[in-house]
Amino acid sequence: GVFEEEFRDLAQDPSQLLAPAFTWAFLAQRLLLTLFWFVISIVLTTIAPGAVGRAVARVKLSKLKVAAFGSVAFVLTLVAIVGSVSVLPDFLSVTFGLMGLALLFFGYVFGRVTLQVSFGKFIQKHILSEKNRSETLATLLGVVTWTMLLSIPYFWLAALFAVFAVGIGLILTARSQTSWQKP
Repeated sequence: GVFEEEFRDLAQDPSQLLAPAFTWAFLAQRLLLTLFWFVISIVLTTIAPGAVGRAVARVKLSKLKVAAFGSVAFVLTLVAIVGSVSVLPDFLSVTFGLMGLALLFFGYVFGRVTLQVSFGKFIQKHILSEKNRSETLATLLGVVTWTMLLSIPYFWLAALFAVFAVGIGLILTARSQTSWQKP
């Protein structure tokens, strides 16, 4: 009974799910999301600057390859999660489900941070002068842009799929450097 009225409205007009109403609450929520993702992005780029930097470089060099690997892996992960629930015993389906959800979670977070930094640097390069460039400003510009992209009605589905595809693709195409182990 908590969301009874919301569920009734959604059942009467299912297009509300894809096209939210622009209210003050919606704008306040987007502002808080921008702040949240800015903090997450700054923390991740501070903890692992090399990983984020290499991911941004990979996105710049091979967008299609990363997105193709990520798209296939995203779809296969969803199919594996759903299929494991219906076919495998409970303990195995829970294990595969948690592993798949962990991949999706880390792919989303890492992909979004990478796309935010990459897009922020792109905006900075083409709009701002050489003197006004900084990593923090690039991150902020990218966070604001991606928060706006993920808030556009109907378009947010494609943007969300792109974040998942790029994030999972970056995880799958990462290579470890073992040159330090060779004598």
